[in-house]
Amino acid sequence: DQIKLFGDSARAFFEFGAPDPAPSALAGVVRHVAHALHRAQFPDPGPVQLNLRARKPLEPSASLDADSLALHQAVDDLLARGPTRVENPTVHADVTRLADACRDATRGLIVVGPRAACAPEAARALLRLSEVTSFPLLCESASQLRFAPELTRKAARIDGFEWILSHERQRERLRPELVLSFGAPPVSGAYERFLAGFSGARFVVARHGFADPHGIANELICADDADVADRVCAELERRTPSHGARAQFTLDWLAANADAWRAVDDELRRETAVLSEPLAVRTVLEHLPDPCTLVLGNSLPIREVDAYAPCASRRVRVLSQRGANGIDGLISGAAGAASLSHEPVLLLLGDVSFMHDLGGLAAARESRAPLIIVVIDNGGGRIFEQLPFAAEFEKDPQLGQFWLTPPHADFAHAAAVFGHQYERLSTVSEIAPALRDAKVRRGASVLHLVVDGSSARAAGARIRAALSQTWG
Repeated sequence: DQIKLFGDSARAFFEFGAPDPAPSALAGVVRHVAHALHRAQFPDPGPVQLNLRARKPLEPSASLDADSLALHQAVDDLLARGPTRVENPTVHADVTRLADACRDATRGLIVVGPRAACAPEAARALLRLSEVTSFPLLCESASQLRFAPELTRKAARIDGFEWILSHERQRERLRPELVLSFGAPPVSGAYERFLAGFSGARFVVARHGFADPHGIANELICADDADVADRVCAELERRTPSHGARAQFTLDWLAANADAWRAVDDELRRETAVLSEPLAVRTVLEHLPDPCTLVLGNSLPIREVDAYAPCASRRVRVLSQRGANGIDGLISGAAGAASLSHEPVLLLLGDVSFMHDLGGLAAARESRAPLIIVVIDNGGGRIFEQLPFAAEFEKDPQLGQFWLTPPHADFAHAAAVFGHQYERLSTVSEIAPALRDAKVRRGASVLHLVVDGSSARAAGARIRAALSQTWG
């Protein structure tokens, strides 16, 4: 057991695990090495430890069979590509290569993942970069670029990219040659699958951490994203302006984005006997207090805000967090925000997440601002219905109870235990009045939205089918 062989003397420790020929495992080796080199230099230079296990026999052998030859070629390809280059932040991130790449690319994308709530100037810098480059800007809900009235520049904000990248033909038609990423990796599953097959140039700008989980970035720039954006803009404004082909690429993205939102809006206008989950999420977002802090739960809520809530001119800052299991500690985190906030805080989370942090309701009693806890009750972890594994539920319905894990709990009683207001909502017309009352009520309110359990999966399937008819 060589884990922690050098105690805490090493700047970082990397356990590579047993040898694995899978493409993702091989890419992981390259990423770990690049990350280790980064940690050896920043923020405090020193040694790092890499623990690599080996299988017997240890002697090298010639690649003779098809599998061995394929593995040999895969390794050669990774070596040829090389690891992500990490710019030393002490030199304040030389942006010359990045500006050159933006100048030379005809088909470029700017992708902004989760970012901490920041000053409006930082958001404006990213929007200005989109304007100067004429590149589409893909922004998810936690990027701080989906909401706020001051973000009205003419940047080509693409907020429906999950739907676009889920469609194979559109994904190929709109494939860029350059991707410039800011912040943490987006939560979008479609974007993750897109990156897995991307072979163009990719730059990642992130102040903290190693925001390249796929290990495919050409360069990681460890610096403030707004500062990098401003410097690149200054470089580009001294050079040749955009050409027509670049403008057409952006127009194609904007047209696809408009198609996506038309399909979503058509779906949300459907008459249903029971409140659907997508409509519930859209309605909550349409009636957010202004200004407010929106705290998004993991699993389905953050993805549904991305999928069903387009950009809006409201003063909303978005917080997202990920606990050890992805869904724990959400109420406590929102309560922490509300304990220091002067504006309402709204937490949107699922029923299983609510149960995972019932103790957070005690901390919620310390809220200085109105804390609105909106629980989407869909009868368990419905994100599993949207994964390939869901096909097994149809073969054996009993499997659902082990994956969906519906709480079967009395949420009214949970709220009462801690002295919080509680309201059960099951129709779309009840949502706006409940939010209006809760946003002026001191302390925490629990709004329990009961929705059709499988409505998110069904709605998503209908939207994708409609888009397939539109896009072919």
